[in-house]
Amino acid sequence: LPDCLTDLVQKSELQTRCPQRWYKIAIQKLLALNDHLAAEGMWRRARALSRNGRFPSQRADDLFLREEDAAIPWPSIHQTPTIWIRGLSGQPFWDCHAIWPFVRTLEVHANRILQEARNAAPRLTAAYPYLFGRGSWQNFFLFRKKAWNREVCNVMPQTCHLLVPELPTKLGVPFVVPNNEEIVLFRSEPGAFVAPHSGAVNNQINIHLTLTGGEGVFMDVGNERRELRSGAAMCFQDSFAHSVVHSCDSTGSAEGGGPARQGLGCSERISLVIRVFHPDFAASHYVGASHTDAEGNLSTWNESSVLRAEVDSLRRQYKILSDVHDKFRSQVEERPCLAPEPTNADLNMAQQLLSFLSTPFHQ
Repeated sequence: LPDCLTDLVQKSELQTRCPQRWYKIAIQKLLALNDHLAAEGMWRRARALSRNGRFPSQRADDLFLREEDAAIPWPSIHQTPTIWIRGLSGQPFWDCHAIWPFVRTLEVHANRILQEARNAAPRLTAAYPYLFGRGSWQNFFLFRKKAWNREVCNVMPQTCHLLVPELPTKLGVPFVVPNNEEIVLFRSEPGAFVAPHSGAVNNQINIHLTLTGGEGVFMDVGNERRELRSGAAMCFQDSFAHSVVHSCDSTGSAEGGGPARQGLGCSERISLVIRVFHPDFAASHYVGASHTDAEGNLSTWNESSVLRAEVDSLRRQYKILSDVHDKFRSQVEERPCLAPEPTNADLNMAQQLLSFLSTPFHQ
């Protein structure tokens, strides 16, 4: 334990530190067991640790340090990430469209993205086996650790074409953790339950676009619950404890047993998740920090080099996408899409519709 506590002094606040990590694991295990009282007690112990790595002389359970004095200034049991960045606002759900305009474009193209996602389905593998309580939960990554998955983009060219200009969202800001920004496709089946968990740091937002099967699937974030909707995006802060219940009833109970939704929610759910930086996160949040998990020693991080690397990456990616587009267009030209010959019934229906639309409207 003493060696663990020294992390609070020897490591930067923007690095994974032993006490924070283990308190997070303990609290989220207790939440998964629905023992909120014990989770509250564990959170209070974490909040009693001072920035010099010491507990107070009085009982930790009875002390609540101010944010500026606490080594682990988590505001509640609902928000306990491994790394806490001071000065960032926090709320479970965010207004996707007001902050990230490209979300509307993704919603418009949701059906096309879904078609490509189904073509890429053979690449799905089990997602975070240590998190889900039961059922089937799978994923694969399109963008991870600042790199695009070329094989996936070959199968999902339109999706990558829409997203390549959008990530990274803050080129002049170093990553705190390797997965600060990434794109992942998730698939779950009826009966799946993903236990409460939170992301690594409070500076990231998940843009969760449900492509199909949203009805009957519930997302719990903090102490709020929302039902997913096919073709619509939902944004939440990854640092809040969140869980997923893929049920086939109207209650969203992890145990099921509620009234059936007449088939709604009883199908696979496919979602595209784009993880982005908190909109207020900036270089100023690195003041006083020497290292991060993603970049290591910040003194070696160079913004100009990062920008040059990103320009080169964009050029390569657009060349790849252009080649895929040209290949697709040549295939279409070889096999033109011809409309079927209309039947007499089709022609009669069209004539009736034209006559109706041509009739003057009289009040």
